[in-house]
Amino acid sequence: MVVLAVVGFVGVAALGGMKKVRQDVQAWCEKNLHDKDEKKDSKGVTQKDIENIRKELKGFDKDIWVAAERVSSEDREIGKLEKTIATYEGKLAATRTELDARAAVIKGASEQVKLGHRTLSVAEAKTELEADVQAFVRDQESVDALKSALAERRSKRDALDRHLKALQQQQQALTLRLHKLEADLALLNLERAQTNAPQADTRGAKVAELISEKEDAVAIERGARKLVTPPAAAPAAVPVKNDKDVDQIMAPLKGQPAKAVKPDTTKTGAQPIAPVD
Repeated sequence: MVVLAVVGFVGVAALGGMKKVRQDVQAWCEKNLHDKDEKKDSKGVTQKDIENIRKELKGFDKDIWVAAERVSSEDREIGKLEKTIATYEGKLAATRTELDARAAVIKGASEQVKLGHRTLSVAEAKTELEADVQAFVRDQESVDALKSALAERRSKRDALDRHLKALQQQQQALTLRLHKLEADLALLNLERAQTNAPQADTRGAKVAELISEKEDAVAIERGARKLVTPPAAAPAAVPVKNDKDVDQIMAPLKGQPAKAVKPDTTKTGAQPIAPVD
C-alpha cells in the first residue's frame, strides 16, 4: 500500500511537472510568435526611423568640418611655401645678376681682376666664380624642389577640396531625399488612418447615426399627424354693421348727378330711364 501510494504520488507529481512543462512551452511559443508578429509589423516606416536617419545624416556635419579643416590647413601650408619660394627666388635673381656681372669682368681681364675692394688673379677669380656658380645651382635645385612640393600640395589641396564639395553635395542630396521621405510618410500615415479607421465605431459616425435616427422619427411623426388631424374649420364671417341710411350713402352723388344714358329703343323697344333728381 505504501509502495502504491508512493508510486501514485510520483505519478501525480510527474503529471503536474509535465503540465508545467507544457505551460512553459506554450508561453514560450506565444511570446516568440508575438515577437515575430511585432517584428513583422515593425517593417513599416515610422517617425522613429526618420529620426534615426536624421541622426545618421547629422554625422555629415562632423565629416564636412574635418574635411574643411584639412583644406584650410593645406591652404596655410601652401601660403607659407609660396612665401618661402618667393624669398629664395628673389635672392637667386640678385645672385644671378652678380654672377653675370663678375663673369663679364673676368672675361675682360688679362692678369688681375678687381672685385670690389679685392684684387685677384684671373685664375683665383675664376675659381671663386666657379664655386659661387655651383652654390647657385644647388640653391636653384632647392628652389625647384620647393616648387615641386608646392605643386604636390596644391594637387592634394584640390583633391581635399573636391572631397569636401562631394560631402556637401551628398549631404544636400540626402537631406532633400529625407524631406521627401518625411512628406511621403506623412501622406502614408494619413492613408493608414483613413484605411484603418473603423467606420461604424467612431464617435462621429455614432453621433451622425443618432441624429439620422431622430430626424427620421421627427419626420415620421409629423407626417402621421398630418394624416390623422382634420383640417381646421374656416373662421365664421363677422357680420357687417352699418347704421347709415341709404340717403347718407348716396349723399356724395347728389352734388354731381350721373348723366343718364339713353338706351337704343329702336332695337329693344325699351323705355328711356328718367333722370334722378
